[in-house]
Amino acid sequence: STINGGFPIPFSGTSNIRFVDGASAIATAGVTDSGSGNSPSTATGSFSSASLASALAVGTHVIQAQYQGDGTNYAPSNSSTQTINVVPASTSIITSGFTASPSRTVASGTSVTLSVKISPDSSVQANAQKPSGYVTFTATPRAGGASTVLGSAPVNALTGVAFVNVTTQAIGSFDVTATYSGDGNYN
Repeated sequence: STINGGFPIPFSGTSNIRFVDGASAIATAGVTDSGSGNSPSTATGSFSSASLASALAVGTHVIQAQYQGDGTNYAPSNSSTQTINVVPASTSIITSGFTASPSRTVASGTSVTLSVKISPDSSVQANAQKPSGYVTFTATPRAGGASTVLGSAPVNALTGVAFVNVTTQAIGSFDVTATYSGDGNYN
């Protein structure tokens, strides 16, 4: 945000620009005088969304910059508002994280744990909420036939992993698919 003093009077003291989302403060940036001595004096302050404690949630946000004043030459003032619409991010299912334990070949009647890791797309900042929701595991016989839902499991908020324990019944080869349900923040 840039502050235009309107006069060739420098900004003095220490001042900040507070960025708000509605009534909630989301960031504060120190003000630096341009030091040009030109008329009008200008000062700038900025922040990156990556520096926020947590990313803005999905939905509409009304952002405003609020200059706090310098205590000597310039009084506090507010910018006009800017509306930002945050949409759900894409996720990717890391296929290398899809595992069957104890192994991919088991005897009928054996218990198998299927797990998969859900990760946000690389464009999602590290401070964003982690994916939640459910993963549904489905088996389809390679020889043909109807698919069978093996189970559904919640995504662990800390690890991003969802898993189900199943007991094998049929003999044969199966393609197992993990389908992520999405949540309010991710598709």
